[in-house]
Amino acid sequence: MHSLSRVLSVVGLVALAGGPLSMAPAAAAPVQVAQAAPAQAATDASSLGGVATDAAGTPLAGVVITLRGATTQTTTTDAQGVYRFPTVAPGIYSISARKTGYQSATETDVAVVSGQPVTYGVRLEQVTLTSIREIGRTSTSYRRSTFNASPASVAVVSQQAFVDQGQAQVQRVLDQTPGIVIDHPGTNANNAAPGAITFPSIRGGLGFETASLIDGHPLAIGNFGDYVTTFLNSYVLGGVELIKGPGAAAPEINYAIGGTVNFRTLDPAAKPSGSIVLGMDSFGGQFSNFLLTGSTRNGRLGYVFDYAVNGSPGPLHDADNLTTLGSGTLVRCTPTAFAAGTCKTTIGTTTGAVSNAATNGFQNNPNYGTSSLFACCLRINQNFNGKTELLKLRYNLSPATTVTASYLGSQTWTDQNGNHVYQYAPSFVPGSSAYAGNLTPGQQVMTAQSVFYPDTEWEINNEPIFQAEIRSSIGKDTVLLRGYGASINRLQYNTLTSPTDPYFTTLTLNGTTQTCPATYSYSVALATCTASGKPSVAPTVTAYNNTPVPVTINGGYFRQAEEDKIRGFTGEFDHFINNGKGDVISLALDQTYSSTAAYDYVGSPNVQSVPAGSRQRFQTLLLRGIFNPTPKLNVTLSNYFDQYFQRYSDNGGTTFKEATTNRYDGRLGLAYRVSRDFSLRGSMGSAIAPPYLNLLDRVTTSPVLGTGGTFATNTIASGTLVPETSFGFDIGADARLPGDGQTTVAFDAYRTTLQNQFLSSQYANGNATVCPTGYRLTGTGATPCVPSSGTGPSVAAVTVPLYSTQVQNLGHSRYEGLELAIRRSPAVGFGYSLQGALVRAFPYDINPCFYSTTVKNGVLDCTARTNNLAIIDGVNFLNSGTSGSPGTFNAVSNHAIPYSQGYAEASYNWANGARLSFGEQYYGPNNSMNVPAFVSSNANLRLPIGNRNTLLSINADNLFNVYGNAYISAFQGVSVPLANGKLGLTNANVLTPRVFRFSLTRNFR
Repeated sequence: MHSLSRVLSVVGLVALAGGPLSMAPAAAAPVQVAQAAPAQAATDASSLGGVATDAAGTPLAGVVITLRGATTQTTTTDAQGVYRFPTVAPGIYSISARKTGYQSATETDVAVVSGQPVTYGVRLEQVTLTSIREIGRTSTSYRRSTFNASPASVAVVSQQAFVDQGQAQVQRVLDQTPGIVIDHPGTNANNAAPGAITFPSIRGGLGFETASLIDGHPLAIGNFGDYVTTFLNSYVLGGVELIKGPGAAAPEINYAIGGTVNFRTLDPAAKPSGSIVLGMDSFGGQFSNFLLTGSTRNGRLGYVFDYAVNGSPGPLHDADNLTTLGSGTLVRCTPTAFAAGTCKTTIGTTTGAVSNAATNGFQNNPNYGTSSLFACCLRINQNFNGKTELLKLRYNLSPATTVTASYLGSQTWTDQNGNHVYQYAPSFVPGSSAYAGNLTPGQQVMTAQSVFYPDTEWEINNEPIFQAEIRSSIGKDTVLLRGYGASINRLQYNTLTSPTDPYFTTLTLNGTTQTCPATYSYSVALATCTASGKPSVAPTVTAYNNTPVPVTINGGYFRQAEEDKIRGFTGEFDHFINNGKGDVISLALDQTYSSTAAYDYVGSPNVQSVPAGSRQRFQTLLLRGIFNPTPKLNVTLSNYFDQYFQRYSDNGGTTFKEATTNRYDGRLGLAYRVSRDFSLRGSMGSAIAPPYLNLLDRVTTSPVLGTGGTFATNTIASGTLVPETSFGFDIGADARLPGDGQTTVAFDAYRTTLQNQFLSSQYANGNATVCPTGYRLTGTGATPCVPSSGTGPSVAAVTVPLYSTQVQNLGHSRYEGLELAIRRSPAVGFGYSLQGALVRAFPYDINPCFYSTTVKNGVLDCTARTNNLAIIDGVNFLNSGTSGSPGTFNAVSNHAIPYSQGYAEASYNWANGARLSFGEQYYGPNNSMNVPAFVSSNANLRLPIGNRNTLLSINADNLFNVYGNAYISAFQGVSVPLANGKLGLTNANVLTPRVFRFSLTRNFR
């Protein structure tokens, strides 16, 4: 799809075929419910009436109901919310409902038949800043089927969808919704672990190109620019709103390149109710939820109290793993001997990569290397324990004024080793005939990688979020004021308390190693044992035949801290034009202040990836008009005037720089209601993604020798980064199929063009003179490198090729695709869902010289393709692949964008509350797990016990155990084509081993 004409042709063909397809339910508020009353004796006229309520079901007085058709009539609901037109001539009518402070509702093509009274219930939702579905939008619901009649491509995932599949986390259910996938950053996030990092990606947009909100306000994401959904608990959510493309007209649209996802927390119910959920999973985990919600009898105070717990050891629980040991590890060294300085031996180099990239066409190293020694055992866990609290109070000061305040808290503890563990199999090369253990020379031994001693490496994540909103109606107008504050406090650490702390343990060793006498250290550069003031001696070979040995590991201390904070306010004034059409003009101001600090505690001074004092201020002034020129046509015009202030440091916090950017973004949305059962929509507009602080705070570092000692790497400060900007459009439609009115279909086609995409570019940057491994540069003369341990002679530096990494702006990228679905969701009976998307997200118009920094005869040689090799014109964004060799390739992102996704589900609902469903999720080619396209299945059963208030649920995830390993597999992912004609190896991530969840729910009403 490379032209607008092709998109319009597809839309026209689908419309002619009977209406487009979508990912319904996608109901944009407000919602109106209609049902036919029993037929009575025919007369020349009939009556029409019903009850108007708010979203919680509370009757609304003073709602103006207008009936247009053969005649025009207007009435107002009484104190019980009841309205009635006693005499209505037969014909086709439209009904509109409006009340200041509430979203207007319109239903078209209401048929009134002679002598048959019609009952029409009307539901209006309050105007609120917690929803991104804007005021003035219309939609309808007939029985249970939902229907989107707004100008935006909207999907709403209800809380019930998570409950039906027994999912406390949001990843699996959101993956089933066309247009959004939950990505895994590279292959360092083991998807089998419940604590692994995940973040949303809309329509191929990267993590920082997707606006993530909670209750309509932005979150603290200054460090990495994306919102981690790992720690969200679905039990506290009332639903998830997803607006894709440029259709959103919320008070601010920062980072909304692909779209906006809004996680809405539970709202108070009209009547007191509650529930208790107790559950367990087949890994041995436990989860629970305790909910109390309702309103006081006079309706003044509404409340929600919810406490949710999600705990699981994951598929890896005290799993013993073989590992390799690095140089400098002390063997036969007890704490007493270490304190006395009499440890006798040290382990030398035990591993080495063997590259055959020059002969097999691979860019990166496809070999697992060798090892002369293996250690058992590093115990790995994937423990996850999350606790979430929601407290929300809503107080009606008067019929015109409401105050809402909420606290959402999340505290999670998880095991980091299990979150990023992967495996590969180096060959066992003992190097001495003295070895007589049970490992066979030449045998490939499966070892755990990206894991560290001690085996207790934890992550603590704490996210408190506060929000307060006041809504007041003044005549025909509404005023909204909101303040919010949020933070992310994240600490990763192990049990060691200082960089100088050793770690003492006992490991069973197999193989041989080079050992040195007491007080000597092994010099990799000299291949000998050295000590200060003593002559060098040759190492000896020591064999370990499945031998338990006291081991001391130095340099194991690990501690990283991150703190993101955000606070802000939003003020909005909505002027409802008194023309009976629900037209609204809005003026809003949104301002956020955020600060970020991130540290690696490695001694003094600490390494600051984002130094304290880094901060941002985003200010947005919105002028928006929502108009309904006719009952069938809805027009939205949004104008955003933005200012961005950023304070950052490119030298680790010694000094700071400041930058201010001004920007205008406009958006236009149109919806045409052809009939009650068919609606067309279109939207277009621009968006912006300012650079987040982790990009701006990059510093230029000294080159260090890379793995294998054949190259060096460093990072270079980002310099002047400009924001990403985009312009896109969306064309779509929704339809309700004839018959029982239970089936809805929809379709969307979209394209977004992106300028100045952020790229962490890796490129050849000449040569660098660096110290060998185990040495640091402090001396002078011909041997400036001294041992890092402080003992032994100095050695000469080495000169190797240098590969530098720098964040830059890439030229152009494009996002385009098709989304369609069909859904039938009856309250009782057979239902189904068929939905999917074709996705394109790729760079284009790449200059051939983009791949080269090689200079020949003073001129850039653009034929030498050595840089950014996984960025290919017209190819969906690829994963950056494996690391550890100088030929590794670089991509736009650390996760791949799939070409397609889909979900199919069949279900049956019984009148007593029982439910049975079976679903299959399709993960298309180029998925972020780097495995071939596959299908994963889920099965779900809910049974009432005694009555509908007690329910037993049994849920199965990944029923047939597809890609059900608990480990990432190194080099086993799909090989990807690179710009230089070679192939790039990737690691293969996993889904999760098959897991069953069992829960018992008790509802109280």
